[in-house]
Amino acid sequence: MFGKKKSKGVSRQIDTLEDCITDRNAMLRFIVHLDKQYALDNFTFWLETQVYKYIRNQDQMDTMAQSIYDRYFGPKGQGINIDDEILRNEIEEKIKGPTRTTFMLIQNAIWGLLKLDCFPKFKDSGEITEKLKSKLVKQIQNDHGETVKLLDQFLELNKEHPIDGGFKPNVLPDDFYEEHLHTVLPDINEVWKDRDLFLAFREYLYQQFANENLAFYLEAAHFELVPKDQRTKRAKEIFNKFIGPDAPVLINLDGNAVNTLNKACNLAEPAENTFLRIKEKIYKVLENEWFPDFIVSPLYHACNDETITYVKSDGGRKRSDTIVYYELLFSADK
Repeated sequence: MFGKKKSKGVSRQIDTLEDCITDRNAMLRFIVHLDKQYALDNFTFWLETQVYKYIRNQDQMDTMAQSIYDRYFGPKGQGINIDDEILRNEIEEKIKGPTRTTFMLIQNAIWGLLKLDCFPKFKDSGEITEKLKSKLVKQIQNDHGETVKLLDQFLELNKEHPIDGGFKPNVLPDDFYEEHLHTVLPDINEVWKDRDLFLAFREYLYQQFANENLAFYLEAAHFELVPKDQRTKRAKEIFNKFIGPDAPVLINLDGNAVNTLNKACNLAEPAENTFLRIKEKIYKVLENEWFPDFIVSPLYHACNDETITYVKSDGGRKRSDTIVYYELLFSADK
């Protein structure tokens, strides 16, 4: 079923990891690239847990779930690049009664790392478009046989159980896409009205290494309400936190935008709309890039799952400025 396949050159435009994941030639190159970056274990884990999601038989599910847990999280486990204690604790509980979604939260976090950190470097390297000669394919299969075998298993299973609209990492195989959504799709405005939904969205952005966008948006929105005599101090605080050269929570802005904001924040009396243009830009990023992925993720559905409590409480992560400013802006009793 999972025999070796002849490799071909990339025959279509590949812009995202979602485009790349079903192209064997590109993924063989990606495997080599990840090995050079000491990140191949992350991808091997993702593939193994993706294949796991196709299992229906409970006995097979129990056996494979325990094998994955022991290999990556057990006392002698090789580990993966996830330092989130919350997610690890969640796995320890879920492994007691494995289901097809047991590893999905950590798997999604790994996907975010691969998508936002590893894949852009791979694409910029130019390796993605290079054709593979049969000799090199054999070498990759010999050097990374387990990962290649898992890749071929995934590609075969994905072909047998296609998803409308192309591969979606957050959708369970064989399930209709619509089953992962509420009857009426929400828009991002629902996040501000529903605290549980907000906390789940915040957690999702942490997993995707994009939480700075939400944090900046809320603080910039609140800045417009700051009294005039406090604007100078507050403008500098926001600039130094998110934009300046030593910003601990840096957002992605071009040089011109940084220079413009630097001048505006150092005025004797910064205007209330100092951050307006950048705030609107970040809002569009949240609305158009992150929120659509969030609503098909397990965290979105965790809002209706009483067994997953950490996204519904401040105990999931330490109480942060993000929650403070959310409550200042949107709390019903503010």
